This record gives sequence, C-alpha cells and structure tokens, in this order.
Amino acid sequence: MEDVKMADIYDAQKTLSDLRWQYWQQEVVFSWRWWLLLIVSLVMIGVWLKLSRKSEKPLLLLYGLITLLIAITLDVIGAELMLWDYPYMVLPWGARLFCADLGLSVILSLLYQYFRSWKGFAAASTCAAAVFAFVIEPVLIWLNMYNVYAWEHYYSFLCYVALACGIKAFTDYVAKRGGNPLTGSR
Repeated sequence: MEDVKMADIYDAQKTLSDLRWQYWQQEVVFSWRWWLLLIVSLVMIGVWLKLSRKSEKPLLLLYGLITLLIAITLDVIGAELMLWDYPYMVLPWGARLFCADLGLSVILSLLYQYFRSWKGFAAASTCAAAVFAFVIEPVLIWLNMYNVYAWEHYYSFLCYVALACGIKAFTDYVAKRGGNPLTGSR
C-alpha cells in the first residue's frame, strides 16, 4: 500500500465536489424532491416563528441552534462514513438533508417550550423520536431521498432521544444560571 499524501486527498475531494455539482445540476435542482425540501424548510421556519413564544425565544433559539448544529454535524459524519446518504439536497455541498435537520430542530425546540418538566419532555421527545425514526425515515427511503447503507432506524431513535434530552439538560443549565443565553446579560 502506497503512502497517501494530502495532494491525493485534495484530488479525490475535487473529483467528488465536481461530481456532486454535476449530479445536483442534472438530477436534483428544480426536481419535485428539491422543491419539496425547499418548501418544507421554509414551512418549518414559519412554524417556529409562529409557535414560539416571544418571551422564550432566546432559550428556544439556543436549544434549536444547538440541535441544528449537532444534527448537521452528525448527518455529515454519517454520510462521510457511508452509513447513509441523501440523493437529493437543497444545495450540492454542506448539510446533507438540511430540511430534516431543521425540522428536528424546530420540533424539539417547540417540545422544549411546551413540555418544561423532565417527565413531560422525556415522553414527548421519545414520541417525536419514534415518529422521526420509524415513520419519517422510512418515508424518506420510499421517496428515494434517504439511502441507508449501514444504519438501523432504532439507532436513529436512540440518537434522537439522547440529543433531545442532552440539549434540554444543557439549556436548562443555561436558563438556571439566569440572563439571556445569547448576550450573556443577567
């Protein structure tokens, strides 16, 4: 086996980037799946703006942005490790299925708003995780918008529950310390 150099990685990445761009231009952009992803993303933002309480927006924004950041990161890692991939993306690079990550972020942040006790939140987020893992993921597979290579839906279920509860614990900690979590003021 020959030594791999950074130039080899660059060349492979350039080839992959070019292939993604060509595929996206030829197969994805302006397809009905692309429009669906774009519309769902915009609707999710509208839902969050409409349903989030003004007085709680800083904490909800903190919860939602942390969820979105972690979900996007995990999606990119999972796709890079070839556990799964998404044939249709709003943009050809970056976050693989932004609308799903955004939807998860919106739903979990709203659950955080409406279910403040741990018991209520744990139950609600477990139900949401079940819907995401055992309903939405299979529908995305059926629509050819999600390809699973080495992953199981129950792994997703466990990740969704852990994500929801871990971020709730962190957000509750920030809220308990007092002040605006986005500006640091008390």
